[in-house]
Amino acid sequence: MAAPRRLRLLVQALGRSVKVAVAKYAWSGRERLGLVRVLDDVLVLHAMRWTDEIRDPAIVDPPTADVTDDEIDGALALTDRLTRDDLTGDDLRGTCTEALQQIIEAQKGAIVIERDRNRGIRLA
Repeated sequence: MAAPRRLRLLVQALGRSVKVAVAKYAWSGRERLGLVRVLDDVLVLHAMRWTDEIRDPAIVDPPTADVTDDEIDGALALTDRLTRDDLTGDDLRGTCTEALQQIIEAQKGAIVIERDRNRGIRLA
């Protein structure tokens, strides 16, 4: 099977399921770990970290606190409500480049830039 056909098969198979693939890849002379999913009929790679790239929690030394079973149950209920089966939607799309492009365009003309505490920068 030719490479384009294999790639197309992977895109179609992952696109029909809610599953993702875990992959190893080389980047900057190191082997990396990534999560591969389909978005708009294209494979997208999300970088993950190896265990040696993650800090030891003891270094952070968070303060200790007691929590009740009811609080834990409430947190679990919240995560169940926020869990989603798909990874699509505008809320999972980066907008930094678009916002920067708007700022650049605003500098060219007489567009007023407003800063909103909750929503960041927007053009009026």
